[in-house]
Amino acid sequence: MEKIIVKLDNVSKNFDKVKVVKNINLNIKDGEFLTILGPSGCGKTTILKMIAGFFNPTEGHIYIDGEDIAKLEPYQIPVNTIFQNHALFPHLNVRKNIEFGLKMKKISKNKRTIEVNKMLKLVKLDKLDNRLPIQLSGGQKQRVAIARALVNHPKVLLLDEPLSSLDLKLKKEMMLELKKIKQNLGITFIYVTHDQEEALTMSDRIVIINKGKIEQIDTPVNIYNYPKTKFVADFIGESNLLKGIITKIDNNIATIKIGNIEVLALNQINKVNDNVHLLIRPEQLKITKTKPNNQFLKGTITDHLYQGDIIKTFVNVDDLSLKINRFNEQELLPLNSEVYISWDIEDALIIQD
Repeated sequence: MEKIIVKLDNVSKNFDKVKVVKNINLNIKDGEFLTILGPSGCGKTTILKMIAGFFNPTEGHIYIDGEDIAKLEPYQIPVNTIFQNHALFPHLNVRKNIEFGLKMKKISKNKRTIEVNKMLKLVKLDKLDNRLPIQLSGGQKQRVAIARALVNHPKVLLLDEPLSSLDLKLKKEMMLELKKIKQNLGITFIYVTHDQEEALTMSDRIVIINKGKIEQIDTPVNIYNYPKTKFVADFIGESNLLKGIITKIDNNIATIKIGNIEVLALNQINKVNDNVHLLIRPEQLKITKTKPNNQFLKGTITDHLYQGDIIKTFVNVDDLSLKINRFNEQELLPLNSEVYISWDIEDALIIQD
């Protein structure tokens, strides 16, 4: 049985009578990489700060390794936090920044040296240990912050949007580094971000937060392929969300009327006359000049967007605008071309309105 290292039991947080976190129940497994993902202002950082002991819950309890942290001072809680601004000591070199926490704990010099050397090697900074923070790149500073947090062997590492200030190339490199570090150490990572690519790339599980509430908890694959709410479908990845009503269900196949168009999808738990959204990801749509054998919509190409290996094509179908992602070696049809848009029935997902 998997051990639960962090437990949030019906946790809420109010600021000036406004409830910003609402009845959160969450079990975080020992050794997992869990990401709390949501838009700015949704309450995700407040949740992280309550786990760190910086805020007390207005309601509910937080347990770390079975202990209610309400009884503890923040410095007694067995977590370390990495913030987006690194917070390195500018007058200390890399080695001394990493060593600082151990020194405060009065760990012997020999043991400090051994532990710091391990961390320097882990974050690949063993040849830069005498540099000051001003002499480091953004990614190197972030590695120092990670090593400084990990050298204390916390039960849980909290990360509050630590990659937000990095450029895109460096961010992608650091995502892979963080994932490797977590796998090597087996420490529980609780990571807060509004960046869906970070969440999908690194996480074992993702918690989607919206307006202080949990919308869905699942693996990255299930979050992307089987979103349970319209918010999750719209927030994760790109989507075509078509609003309609179920007019018929026959042998688990639902007929959905969308404006003047009727399409088919596999039915889940929906009923006739339910208002729904049909989710079709852009990469699941196909464009052809000839009428396909499976179900289709007919429309007009309005735009192409070049994004390296992917080209996004926009097609107007009546009052709908659909996005289709295609590899750039595929033939591009001219703007204003009349085309057919088709998809496999199992690639469309019905989401309750």
